[in-house]
Amino acid sequence: MACLISLEATHADKMSFYLQEANDSGLRIAPPDINLSLVDFSVCDGGIRFGLHGIKNVGLTAIETIIAERDKKGPYEDLYDFCKRVDLRVCNKRVIENLICAGAFDTLAGSRAQQHAELSQIMDKAVAYKRDKATGQMGLFATAEQLAEQNDPHTFAPRAAWGNRETLEKEKEVIGFYLSAHPMDTYRTQLHWFQPSSFEATLQAAQNHRGETEYGATVCGLLKSRKDIVTKKGDRMSFLQIEDGDSTAEVILFPKTFAQVEQWLSNHHVFLI
Repeated sequence: MACLISLEATHADKMSFYLQEANDSGLRIAPPDINLSLVDFSVCDGGIRFGLHGIKNVGLTAIETIIAERDKKGPYEDLYDFCKRVDLRVCNKRVIENLICAGAFDTLAGSRAQQHAELSQIMDKAVAYKRDKATGQMGLFATAEQLAEQNDPHTFAPRAAWGNRETLEKEKEVIGFYLSAHPMDTYRTQLHWFQPSSFEATLQAAQNHRGETEYGATVCGLLKSRKDIVTKKGDRMSFLQIEDGDSTAEVILFPKTFAQVEQWLSNHHVFLI
């Protein structure tokens, strides 16, 4: 399965499909780790370790640079150590931001919010370190305090961690898959009460329905996108893309229904339908 997922690492939709298949079959998907992940997806502790090539906008050259340095000098100690050691022309800010959002630095110091917010500062400090080291100025002109500051781990300023929803949305954006959790996990107790059907099961049941009345079902999903339009009569309606964790469905809100629920569409993101 790891090989199959690796083959689709540059095709987000297919990769997400196989990741979901692996997850559904009981295989644990370990998150990307800057000190453990390889280029491709690999087997680890009976599960699958997320490969760095599966993270969007993290190119093969950057990954090879990261792994080569790690193999040569050992694990990265923190984000600052990482920036000091890799070629920042290859592992640029966008690459590192996506690694952060994917959780690749979660085992190192700092939350994702701290790492993301202070990345520019850390990169600037790393560039200055490399410049001074290359010109020999570190030993000639730097004070003991300056030398210590350049070599000590970075200390993050206090900052609130991203909320669960923001963390997962950023994760989904760069991986194409909710890896650490799913936004609907928060509502497991409520979902147990209502026992909603999945979109796939509902579609299959509707296709097989032979009764005289229309088939009805209760489903639940996460609002992914919304497109409001105005009809020829001047009434407003909307087209929603709803995701239930396994698949996506389009939900059409005709004018009457739209008028009843519009107030909730902007303030909530999980809906029972």
